[in-house]
Amino acid sequence: MPDMFDERIVEAYTRFWSDYSMGMVGSFWKLVRKHSISPGALADVACGDGTFLSRVADSIPWVCGVDQSAAMLRAAKKNELARRKVLAAAGTPMRCEVVWLEADMREFELPRSVDVVTCWYNSLNYMLTVQDLSRALDQIRESLRPGGFLLCDVYTRQGMASEWQDRTWVAVDADDCYVSSRTRYDPHDGLGEVHFTGFLRDDEGRYERFDETHQNRAYPLDTLESAFRAAGFDICEVLTIPRLKAGSEQDSRVAIVAAAVG
Repeated sequence: MPDMFDERIVEAYTRFWSDYSMGMVGSFWKLVRKHSISPGALADVACGDGTFLSRVADSIPWVCGVDQSAAMLRAAKKNELARRKVLAAAGTPMRCEVVWLEADMREFELPRSVDVVTCWYNSLNYMLTVQDLSRALDQIRESLRPGGFLLCDVYTRQGMASEWQDRTWVAVDADDCYVSSRTRYDPHDGLGEVHFTGFLRDDEGRYERFDETHQNRAYPLDTLESAFRAAGFDICEVLTIPRLKAGSEQDSRVAIVAAAVG
């Protein structure tokens, strides 16, 4: 995967695009209860700025955030420190051990096995070939203890067709930050592209421009099911987000609950 998420877009991401990760905290605990998961150790693969991980860490003894972006991990460590300060001020200090790992999701290696792996915010859609998707799933499976779970979400083809159609819109319009997004989507192969152009004001009042292009691929659910099965997972259920009802190809984004077998 090409290097993405430099310091400037990470600042915009942390300030304006963390709501989805915050929302997945409640969904995570609902799924944990529903499937009787005991998360003594958790890894969040493609953890981004650590918004999700820092908010579940106070209830899990050991967690690890994995991301290939050094800038994202720096933001994640800041979020962890801020969360610790909030909890300490409330008299409930975070006692979790938190580990951060800079690595590609296709070739990471955790220092210990875990009970559950999460992979949110359409991160698996960044795997642009079935081979890369399979490599990522293989690594996740290797990280799990027998009987462990993978909780993830993906864009469906329907979702990318509706949300990544050819258009340009303003993603952020604040006094000190402006970001426009341009998307396009090829329904024949499921490949989508988003280009960000942004301007971020520095401490001296000057605006610095940044540009980044990200690609995602949406896979049919039967292709995903085959890849999960080949990696050693049984898919327990496919659910809508955020309602967590039975999901299908017609939903824009779905959560997948998969159990490691063998």
